[in-house]
Amino acid sequence: MDWPMESSSRDAQKVDVLIGGAGFAGLALAIALRQGLAPSFSVTVADPALGGAAKDVRASAIVAAARRLFETIGVWQEVEAQPILEMVVTDSRLADVVRPVFLSFDGDVEPGEPFAHMIENGPLLAALAAKAQDEGVALRPAAVTEIEFATERATDRVHVRLSNGEELAARLLVAADGARSAIRERAGIASHGWSYGQSAIVTTVAHERDHHGRAEEHFLPAGPFAILPLTRAAAVGHRSSIVWTEEAQEAARIVALPEAEFHAELERRSPTAAISARSRRSGSAASFRSAFRWRARSSPIASRSWAMPPTSSIRSPGRGSIWGSRTSPRSPK
Repeated sequence: MDWPMESSSRDAQKVDVLIGGAGFAGLALAIALRQGLAPSFSVTVADPALGGAAKDVRASAIVAAARRLFETIGVWQEVEAQPILEMVVTDSRLADVVRPVFLSFDGDVEPGEPFAHMIENGPLLAALAAKAQDEGVALRPAAVTEIEFATERATDRVHVRLSNGEELAARLLVAADGARSAIRERAGIASHGWSYGQSAIVTTVAHERDHHGRAEEHFLPAGPFAILPLTRAAAVGHRSSIVWTEEAQEAARIVALPEAEFHAELERRSPTAAISARSRRSGSAASFRSAFRWRARSSPIASRSWAMPPTSSIRSPGRGSIWGSRTSPRSPK
């Protein structure tokens, strides 16, 4: 129980489903519930991000199955995404001159349907929020702060207090508030994880050459360095998202570097042919090598690095973010 039992349930607004978290999963679920159930079925989504103060500047890879879901609920048609037409990955040490190609794959899951797309999070989240509102989902720009479960009072509803003071009584409370879900913790649902001591530097670069829809992933001893294709922007031209994994201490050192030194570190980890690149946030130019000639093999580094969701963020002025330290949470069976 998170607030006194004498709190009047008559003051709480009754809803059928309350979803804590307005990310891809929470908003897509809200839309699907409204579309699939009777008009009288009420759905509310609560998340401080709905207030518009923060903007997610990351990009995500959307596989074909998830894209079909977004298309079915009427959201995918509202955004522009970059198809991933080929995936190539290498595996070597940082100082190696030759980076052998061990694996590549391409093709469509169905004719004319790429196996994945890259899209910036901001436009997709905006489209999901707009669609949810059109479907009659109630959006609350506030966090779930207190929870009282049905076992703690004679009711079949979960009673929730939001950070804005509003009280809701829901038949179902959905925890969609991320890898380190505060709602899950308050519900007493255990999870078990461990740290790998790694962080990922996430940023967007502009480059002169067309990526032709190719995603590249280079496995280094510290973790993968990935170049993921984005749509072309009128202001800067060709762009790619960089996801660059390092040991946590080294990642913090790199992000704190002056701009020229940061780009020098970026260049050391890129493939071999020179192109011009500039950090999306800073706009300063630097040499950035990319041959777009990668392939990959399965390795312990690969399985450890990509299975781990980010658990905290450190914003760096002038460039992207550090997402780490990485952990691998698992709920008990």
